[in-house]
Amino acid sequence: NRLQSDVTLAEARFNEIAAAYGRTVVTAVQEVEAALADMRHQTQRHAILASRWEEARAEVELQSKRYASGVGGYADFLDALRALLSVEPALASSDRKLALARLAIHRALGGVWTVPDTVEGPRTIPASERTGG
Repeated sequence: NRLQSDVTLAEARFNEIAAAYGRTVVTAVQEVEAALADMRHQTQRHAILASRWEEARAEVELQSKRYASGVGGYADFLDALRALLSVEPALASSDRKLALARLAIHRALGGVWTVPDTVEGPRTIPASERTGG
């Protein structure tokens, strides 16, 4: 009987450990799915903001050329520049959120965080390009 009770105890422990493992797997899958969904959202948001930045930069160039040739007014150039400068903080914030979303996926998949020698992230707009040329 003692042997039978040891077997029963071992089976109970096994079932308990298997249930805990199952909960861990379900939690891990949910974390990965949430991280992937956030990554998709942040990627779409970043693409939209990068597109807006490109459009605003092109408008600044156009208005600058129009003003230089005497066709457009300086106020139009300033409006275009203001629009460009208003997009930049949102794009910088999106760069950060996209990087954090990538990190969340890495962590959800069981990765550890170490600082590599070089870090590749989302395409950022160099400061020299952000000023409108």
